[in-house]
Amino acid sequence: MIEPSPSPAANGDAPGSVGDLRERIDAIDDAMLDLFVQRMALAPALKAAKGGAEGVSALRPSREVRVLQRLIARAGPQIQDQSVIDVWRQIMAASLNAQTEIEVALAGTGDLGRYQDVARRYFGHGVRFTREAEVRVALNRAVDNDRIVAVVPWPRASGSGAWWPCLTETRYHCLTMIGRPPMRGEAEVALFARANLFEPTGQDESLALAYDPHHRLTRCLNAAQLTGRELGRASDKLLLLLDGFVPPDDPRLVEALRSGLDGLRVIGCFSRV
Repeated sequence: MIEPSPSPAANGDAPGSVGDLRERIDAIDDAMLDLFVQRMALAPALKAAKGGAEGVSALRPSREVRVLQRLIARAGPQIQDQSVIDVWRQIMAASLNAQTEIEVALAGTGDLGRYQDVARRYFGHGVRFTREAEVRVALNRAVDNDRIVAVVPWPRASGSGAWWPCLTETRYHCLTMIGRPPMRGEAEVALFARANLFEPTGQDESLALAYDPHHRLTRCLNAAQLTGRELGRASDKLLLLLDGFVPPDDPRLVEALRSGLDGLRVIGCFSRV
């Protein structure tokens, strides 16, 4: 853990006085800003190292999670975990915005103001937001443009009011769920983009879709040596959460398919920080 070293009082202020403490804080702020400028200056080189990636292809959500996990461990108990998350998410968002242009298409039937606030804490204030009338419209925009991330309510509802069954349609098979803000606590929104971003972080869960008309979920997961639970059901369509990192090419998925979990398809992996 790095701690600033004490500095002598300046301008005649007594050591430990309000004036002295403010002088020291100002010096630390200046040093932090200088480091931020240095970090931002690396954005062009980072973009080049990514092969000039544009749009959502420049995103590295798993890398960001690992960075936050490391910094939280380094900060120790003196700083709240959420404070580390909030500060560095804005720093990482600024770096991403300097590398590429991303637009967020926001939609949902709940509190859109709350959803937008959650998304801004994730993407920063430099990203352009648009509000769409329906979830399907936001998803369509992400399908048609690889610079757009769809931010939609977390897909857990069952029954006729659920929006997630549309993800079983072929049109949306190109979309991947790339995140689930907020990064601590209960998920409120899901991020969908036209990107193949499957990388483990060590604390992962995986979201999947399947057809399960005969309610064979438990048997099929056991046969495939997978564990998980049902999040939502709409007729024969099933939304499930799998424990651990389960990429689309995981051989266990083949065994689950053979056991009767038809159309099983992982649509995203994510980690809570």
